[in-house]
Amino acid sequence: MGLFKSKEEKIARKKYNDTHMNAKHQSGLPLAQDLECNIEYGKDKFIFTASGNIFNLGFEKITDICIKTDEEIQKQYVSSVAGAVAGGLVFGTLGAIVGGRVREKKIKTASYFLIFTYKKNTGIDYISFELYCADGSLYFVSQAREWIKRFKENYMQINTEIHDL
Repeated sequence: MGLFKSKEEKIARKKYNDTHMNAKHQSGLPLAQDLECNIEYGKDKFIFTASGNIFNLGFEKITDICIKTDEEIQKQYVSSVAGAVAGGLVFGTLGAIVGGRVREKKIKTASYFLIFTYKKNTGIDYISFELYCADGSLYFVSQAREWIKRFKENYMQINTEIHDL
């Protein structure tokens, strides 16, 4: 066979790539910011793996999954101390991180964040990751969009709750 992979190996690789991606942890897990994590779209949960740690987020706890750019987050909140505080109210620590960043007007590169909103014992919480590819492509952004679509089609209706305010 040499350099060429067998048909079975190619199918197995495609199946793995459809259910796994790498991303940089930003907030929500007891891990360092920017630590590379593997995210797996499992049968009934998302599995986050990094530095020998494994975290499971059951589908039944998830209330939303979205992708936001740093520009979208900054547009919602002014880049200031007040923006950092207000940002924390909507996207948790990620909102504070992005809302509190000093803007550099000359550089126009968007960062993409995959944000999981979920029910925690103490209320609603967030886990966020920065999506990136070493080659600069947007492959993981496209893959995350497919995951979101698949999740929302199959699970979102069962996770919707009404909250009295």
